[in-house]
Amino acid sequence: IISEGDLGETTKQVNYVKDSTEENTRAEEKSDEKAPTVSLYANEKTWYWIRYADDSVREFMVDADSITNILKYPIYLVIGKPEVVEMSINGSDVYIERNDPDRNLARYTRTELRAMSK
Repeated sequence: IISEGDLGETTKQVNYVKDSTEENTRAEEKSDEKAPTVSLYANEKTWYWIRYADDSVREFMVDADSITNILKYPIYLVIGKPEVVEMSINGSDVYIERNDPDRNLARYTRTELRAMSK
């Protein structure tokens, strides 16, 4: 778990990524299983690509020493330069690594993220 003290004297940038549809919110509220909380810490500049259940996509760059909290559970998550990113699910650190044979990416489906959270 990354605490603010771990960042030293640097400025902390926190990004919150939220899927904008009310439909997904209602469906998740009805679900008996609580969606895991995903947080990403980048110690170097990198990017994320996130697809939600409504097929909306968010792709964006993040600065070094930034934390991104994903507020709506994605169906697909791609992390650029995974060696510089730390991921926690439900507050527990999860090991991530490059899993694309051709590009320096880590790709995870919702099913894989749920399995990693257990």
